[in-house]
Amino acid sequence: MAEITNQMEYDDEVSFPAYQKLHDLSRQSNNKDRCPWCLTISFTHPHDPYVTRRQYWDLYDNCSQLDPEIGFIPYEEQDPHSKRLYLAGDYASFNITKEDVRRSRRSYFANISYIDDKIGEILSILERTRMSNNTIILFCSDHGDMLGEHGLWFKMSFFKGSSRVPLMIAGRGIKPTRINHPDFQSRRLPNYMRPCQNRHFCNHSMDQWTIIETNDSRG
Repeated sequence: MAEITNQMEYDDEVSFPAYQKLHDLSRQSNNKDRCPWCLTISFTHPHDPYVTRRQYWDLYDNCSQLDPEIGFIPYEEQDPHSKRLYLAGDYASFNITKEDVRRSRRSYFANISYIDDKIGEILSILERTRMSNNTIILFCSDHGDMLGEHGLWFKMSFFKGSSRVPLMIAGRGIKPTRINHPDFQSRRLPNYMRPCQNRHFCNHSMDQWTIIETNDSRG
């Protein structure tokens, strides 16, 4: 645990200008000639090295998910790709105990709550500045973390701990729904752009977003 790290400083330095920019944009909201805008806010947490603040650590004192669903698997029993990850990470050089795994997972979950607070402030600003009704919000991540599942850590695995990442979209005209299966095709992209009301964005019309026909996925 720590109250400040380089990683925390980075995310703080990302969030503060983002808050300020949202307020700046709200002051332009009454201008009929204003341009559509896109604000990308990219955080590093809950990335390793799993260092968190006490206030978030304490939230997971009795968490039921601190033990992996599938625990350590010996190298000899791993699949070929996992063996490559095992060797690349030099896992054999580290004596990772069950308590190490539990503490790492607890810190990771705590850092998710840390980011939740930052995203919550973004949503709160949109509400307070009356921009929530005409703003599309997209939340996504690039990868997960194995966190000791199958005895693996970090990314680059095809198990769900690494590859199952969130994609959440909210905004006016977007009906609440849930997709419970893997979806790697791009044909839904135009639906995501439709709430932009076909306004020009970055000198490109939304008409140029077309459906890419692909064969049905397999496996």
